[in-house]
Parts: sequence; structure tokens; C-alpha cells
Amino acid sequence: RSVQFSSSDLLKNYLFSLVDAEKSHGSHIEILESKWTQLTSNIKTEKVPEFLRYYWNTSHKSIRANAVFKTIRQEIKTDKMVFRLMDDMLIYSDVYMALTDEHDDLWADQEISHYIALLRLFKLKQPFSLLMSGWVNLKENEFKKLLKTVITICFRYNIISDKNPNDQETPFNNMAMYISENKSVNISLLNSIVVKDNEFENAFREKSFPYNSNNAKILRYILGKIEHFKGSKLDIQYDDDNATIEHVLPRDYDETWGVDEDKASRLVYRIGNTCLLERTDNRDLGNVDFKTKKEQYAKSSYYYAKYIANNYDVWDENSINKIQTEMAKAAKSIWRINT
Repeated sequence: RSVQFSSSDLLKNYLFSLVDAEKSHGSHIEILESKWTQLTSNIKTEKVPEFLRYYWNTSHKSIRANAVFKTIRQEIKTDKMVFRLMDDMLIYSDVYMALTDEHDDLWADQEISHYIALLRLFKLKQPFSLLMSGWVNLKENEFKKLLKTVITICFRYNIISDKNPNDQETPFNNMAMYISENKSVNISLLNSIVVKDNEFENAFREKSFPYNSNNAKILRYILGKIEHFKGSKLDIQYDDDNATIEHVLPRDYDETWGVDEDKASRLVYRIGNTCLLERTDNRDLGNVDFKTKKEQYAKSSYYYAKYIANNYDVWDENSINKIQTEMAKAAKSIWRINT
């Protein structure tokens, strides 16, 4: 039977063959072995093929995973090139792994750490090559600005507008190559994936988040940002379980709400049907009517819970549309992109 080798196996064998060909430098093999061991220590062996692609795309035209080995083999021809490649990959491997962990020692700056956490929350891999290139080639304050812009672009594009993430690959790759070559940022290279204000506002106005644990965190992040925009002094973190997601029209609604099943299933997960509420209050509410909920909302420290209590006597589709339209206007200012 034929043995299937991964791209990392093939690359390792090829690089070692180039160094081994230099018979006068026997110690080079030991040095290369040490560097390869360090690389696979930084990155779990099974993740090396993925890393190789992101690494290569920091400074070269984007390639697919199945072309990585062939492409590198065409470029790397001597033992000196092997060691330059290994040293470079070791630098980038630290950044690659740090992009998956906001607590990594690389992120001493708390604001950067916060944005890295959002990268993970939004499950974004598309900008990895760009961010790897940015960290290695830019000053820290320039990287932080780039990271914030990328997160905002992806929030508009991926999270709210549900656009095809595959279309982000070329712009992100172009920017990564630009940064590698020029050690500076040309933000206009990302213009094709910037969702314009009107389109973003319209998408936000209709957005729903079906309930799961990750969506609950994203929704808490969104509502927390809007609360802050509205003047709340509460420090609301997306992973703070004390700030619970309250569905005004409850997920287990009944006929007392006067909404037919088809309409209710459309409305219940809309952003405009949600607000933040203290955990104890949310637990005590259960599946009560809107009048009873309002009484509890009025006691809350959260802006939108109080706002709903003070401004709505009935809760129906028009109410949800109205409040989500207002939220969408706020979102346009909160997640603004300066290009």
C-alpha cells in the first residue's frame, strides 16, 4: 500500500535532503533538526500544514493548502535558503499560535488582547496571514490599529451581513503582501470587503441570532457595546454570565402572547427582541406575560431593559422592528470603519 504523507512531512523530508546534500556541513543536520523540533513544539504537528499556508501567504500570492509543498519546493533550493526559511517560520509560528489565544504572552497590551479574543469569538481565520504579517512588520501601535480595523470589517461583513468569507481572501492577502514589502499599511486594499453604512444598517435591522452558546456571547458583546454607546457605565464583557440574554418574546412562548407560531419563530431570535438582564431577575421571570416582565425590567441596571419598560405597553412585531431599527442606527456609529 502507498503511504500518504502530509505537506509537513513532505516539506521536512525535502528540507533535510537539501541540507544533507552539503556533506561538508554535518552539524547542519543537527541544527535543522533542533529548529524543526522547535517549530513542531510551537505548533502541534497536525496544525503545521495549516500554519504553512498562512505563513506563505504573508508575503506571497495566496495559495491553497494542497499547493503549499509544491510551491515552497520551487522556491527553496539551497541549504542557506532552508535555514532562512526555518528562522522565518519560527518567528511567524509564535504569532500564529498567539492569534488563537488572547492570554498569550505576546499580547501585553490589553486592548490588543481584547481584539484577539474577538477574533476567536467570531471564529475568524481569514485574516491570519494579514495579522501575522502585521505583527512582524509593523510597530505595535500600527498593528493595534490594523487589528481593530480588521475586527470591525469582519464584524460588519461576516457576523452581521453574512457575506461569503471566501471573498475576503484576496484583499487580506494583498494587504499582507503589501505590509511585508513596505512595512506600512494601505487600508484602501480592503475597500472591496468593507460593508457600506447603509447596507450594514439594513442587515443589522433584520439580524437574528439563533440560540447557542457562541451566539449568546456574540449577542452579549453586541448588546454590551450598544448599552455603553447609550451611556451605561456597566462593564459588560461577552463572557460575563451575570449579564444574561433576555428574550422579551420568550423562546418558549405560548398563546398568551397573541403571536402565531410562524411569526413567533421569526421574531424570537431577532436582536430587537433581546436585552441584557441580571441573572437573578432573568431566572425569576420564566415564561411570564409582558406586563409582568416590564415590572422587572424597570428595576434593572441595563439601559434597554429600562427603556422597554418605560416606552412599550405592548410587545409585538412593530415593537421589535422599532427598537432594532434604533439599535441599527447606533451600530452604524459604534462599528465605524475609517478608511
